[in-house]
Amino acid sequence: MVRMKNSTGKPNIVVLMVDDLRADCVCASGDRRFVEKYRCADLLETPAMDSLAETGVYFTQAMTCASNTPPSVAAMFTGCRGPVNGVRSLFGGPKNPQVRTLWEHLSAAGYDTAACDPHGFSEFNGTLDGCARVYHSNWFKERHTALLKTLSQDLKPPFAAYLHLWDVHVPYGATAYPYGLHKPFVHYLERTLRDYFLMEPNTALEHTDIEKLRETWMDIWHKHWNKGACNPAEAQIPQYVQGVTAFDKGRLASILKGFERFGMLDNTILILLADHGETVNYRLLSLEPLFQHSCLPNDGLMHIPFIINAPGILPSGKTISQQVSTADLVPTLLDLCGVTPQPGHAMDGRSLLPLIRGEDDSDSLAYCEHCAVAPQYLGPQFQNACMEAKSNLEFEWAVMYRTLRTPQYKYTEIGEPLTERDRQAELHEFVRALCRKVMLQWDDETELRKRMQAIESGDVTRETMLTNAALHVRTAMYERLHDLQADPDEQVNLLGLDREKYWPVARPLKEELDRIHRGTLVPQSEKTVFEEKTAGEVDALAKHLRGLGYID
Repeated sequence: MVRMKNSTGKPNIVVLMVDDLRADCVCASGDRRFVEKYRCADLLETPAMDSLAETGVYFTQAMTCASNTPPSVAAMFTGCRGPVNGVRSLFGGPKNPQVRTLWEHLSAAGYDTAACDPHGFSEFNGTLDGCARVYHSNWFKERHTALLKTLSQDLKPPFAAYLHLWDVHVPYGATAYPYGLHKPFVHYLERTLRDYFLMEPNTALEHTDIEKLRETWMDIWHKHWNKGACNPAEAQIPQYVQGVTAFDKGRLASILKGFERFGMLDNTILILLADHGETVNYRLLSLEPLFQHSCLPNDGLMHIPFIINAPGILPSGKTISQQVSTADLVPTLLDLCGVTPQPGHAMDGRSLLPLIRGEDDSDSLAYCEHCAVAPQYLGPQFQNACMEAKSNLEFEWAVMYRTLRTPQYKYTEIGEPLTERDRQAELHEFVRALCRKVMLQWDDETELRKRMQAIESGDVTRETMLTNAALHVRTAMYERLHDLQADPDEQVNLLGLDREKYWPVARPLKEELDRIHRGTLVPQSEKTVFEEKTAGEVDALAKHLRGLGYID
């Protein structure tokens, strides 16, 4: 075996993206509230990730830009949020051609590049434009050692490699290397099937048939849990935590050993982060909470682990508590590698090197959005067609929520404002945009005709209909403001509690949110500074909310 040697003077880059990993499910975070609440703290062990955090730079307040994988990864590898990069939903895209990817910047600087994108999500929307090699290795079927060996043979320093690790993702296919899904999860599936009389008492699942196990899980999910037939959150979360432990002590530990064995960590910047977390949320028509992503943006979803481990390049054992964003990854890596960005659209993110060096103590604004795909495009046939075409086919989608987070406040709007073009459009298109963007209603021809007839008959004007829709949005609590320090579980909407008192806090956040949604950029020196409460004010608000019985 020939070990790789990097004597180019430029550091290699390895990005390990762990799909679905919550920030508080890395033991080094020290945050035990979630695992203790669901009585599974004793199931969580993450020695590999803890070691990376302890010997690297650990960002404890990192936030994602999107609620599901493709738009999140697009922001991660372009330095631009969805409204700028153009990748907005599960099958969103194509990427804005003016936006450059990390791979394009690095390739122009002489880097060799490779990515392991198992399902092709990031390839067909343009996020991997400029990447020299894209592998579609299926982590559930193939041993990763073969891929690492291939990478070590194909890549020439300096290189940049990206590995998308799906082990923790629902349906919790965590690997106890090299045996596939971890055994407690398989036993849990068997028990659930018996509880619902879907499997004979004395039969067992075939533990090595990974695809069949995944199909079985999704069958339970769609037929029972999504309809509130049981309490899925309490059932799922211990399985999720065990899956994180199995992944860390199994595949991740083995990957890190493999990189070291092949010499791929010499003079290398290794990044470990997630695309988004997983959170507990009530879904329409579900009597019990579900543990899922692509729902309201509480911190279980937005807050992700983010570690940069680069011995000899960056300090060891440094913790950064300022808020940062996944859009900061590209400018940080280019700064670290001394690479000048290629001409193109300016980035939303900023380099984090000043934070690491102690030259800056400011927080990044954290923007997150969830854009939903129309129900008819969620089936496997459409998804497979996109992947086979390696491009985005035409489909309908809408912005379900947009949120802006500072270290203290989180402001969220459901839906999106109408553009001037929407307001001036033909009547059918105006009403359609109103229903889709403001009311969050997929096209109902009966409802559309009813609204069009009301305007055509003169019973109501466009502006009056829009005002009434906006009032509905407000009364339905589609605008939300949370004080994250006084109410870390985001239980109390301050705008619902006292709109007159808290709207002055929400207004500048809304204005910034609307500016981001328009896809416009503001120089770092001109960005809004948001006023934060003092510790005494936070304590007073928390005491007030507790006295009202709103928080524990």
